[in-house]
Amino acid sequence: MSLVKGVAVGLVLIFLMPLAAWGDGAFFPVQHPVTEPQQLALLAYDGGRETMLLQVSFQSWDADLAWIVPLPSPPLVEEGPDGVFAALADLTQPLVLWDERLQETDQWRQESGVSLAPQGSEGVEVLDRRRVGLLDTTTLAARTSDELERWLRESGFPLPEGASAIFADYIQRGWVFLAMRLDMMPLLEENSTHGMMGLVQPVLLRFDAPGLVYPLRISSLNRDASAVTLYIAGSHRAEADGFAVRWAHQVGGEDLNDPALYSFWNVYLPTASYLTCLSATLFPWQMGADLSIRQASSDQPFRQVTANTSHWSASYLQAMAERFVLQAFPDGGVWPDQPCNRAEGVAMLTRALGLERTTVGTSFPDVGSDYWAGEEVAAAQAEKLVEGYPSGEFRPEEPITRAEWLTMLLRAFPVLLEFIPTDPLFLDVTKSHWAFRTIQTAGELGIVIGYPDGRFQPDGDITRAEVCAVLSRTILRMP
Repeated sequence: MSLVKGVAVGLVLIFLMPLAAWGDGAFFPVQHPVTEPQQLALLAYDGGRETMLLQVSFQSWDADLAWIVPLPSPPLVEEGPDGVFAALADLTQPLVLWDERLQETDQWRQESGVSLAPQGSEGVEVLDRRRVGLLDTTTLAARTSDELERWLRESGFPLPEGASAIFADYIQRGWVFLAMRLDMMPLLEENSTHGMMGLVQPVLLRFDAPGLVYPLRISSLNRDASAVTLYIAGSHRAEADGFAVRWAHQVGGEDLNDPALYSFWNVYLPTASYLTCLSATLFPWQMGADLSIRQASSDQPFRQVTANTSHWSASYLQAMAERFVLQAFPDGGVWPDQPCNRAEGVAMLTRALGLERTTVGTSFPDVGSDYWAGEEVAAAQAEKLVEGYPSGEFRPEEPITRAEWLTMLLRAFPVLLEFIPTDPLFLDVTKSHWAFRTIQTAGELGIVIGYPDGRFQPDGDITRAEVCAVLSRTILRMP
């Protein structure tokens, strides 16, 4: 599954879209204003076919809501599964560093209201009409915007000012329109005091398209700002102008442990191996053109991390957590002052270097294929970054010293070891120490700093915070 570069994509502020899709949409209240505070979409594109799962939240006094989504070709419209967006939100949720801990932060009644006109009219062709859950859906093709507006008004769709020019643009491009109506009366009868708030049922659309698209321009007809979250499934990381990356990482079986997400992914996204979560809050004036979603320049993993801590290593912890180098323990803590054992030190190093994990296995008898860091240790051994003890063991659960871990790191950058050390920088690292050249080189280059008393404590255990600090200075050139 590939992500096509530079393809126009648009989204409508009020429509939640879970899967790959071209279209967004706009809500049109029949009588009273409707607010769309959030829209979600999951988008994917594979071999000329786009899959789009949409869902939006709303607040309205109307018993009927009308929804129009422009698409590049007639779609197959189905009721989307519940639970997919909740599972995606849980998978991609931001992490929060709090001091020394990293914390993860019945069917509706089927009574219909005013139904859409089943037949076409002059200049408008009805391509498909079907009931999807509580939605009456009609797919339309039109010759002109005037003829489309006439059909929509006669069918009970009120149109805001400015719709004509936007409809004309999509018609000129040969797009079709999916018109939907949601009956709200049963729910309004139970919430007549404050109007109705909630989520529109997910809608799954599949259609032919020249590339991944999200029609954004029609969303400019919405009257308020919307928080838009897009999940893009493909082979690579994705990006879009004006949208912040919230989460980006390869996904596999262990990530899809939610039953709803696992089922949906395997049926509709079987070739997708990478998930990107993009988010933005957009105002109508920011949606004058369709959105362009493209492949990013690299597949560098990323997740949002907030460091709400006074710990000396906060910036380093945040940098490494954002790149999935620093992982939390099962209790949710990162415990920065806890010593690293040899397996943890190797795992963090291989993640930071971007080494591919390997299932080939290691030569160490105490690191089996079922060991939690077995693939990371195997990758490091293949690159000759780690060695075992004379007995042949790796001893993964034993603490690793500063000198040992720094030696592993600099083996990944052999050019640095060509540096000619000068006089000792640290009081406790003399030329007789086995790792003198490594430690001295790292000190001269500013990778390690040492303690205020002038010592480095080379044989002391390295902590998780210290590993993050050294990796940040080495790979990201942080001060």
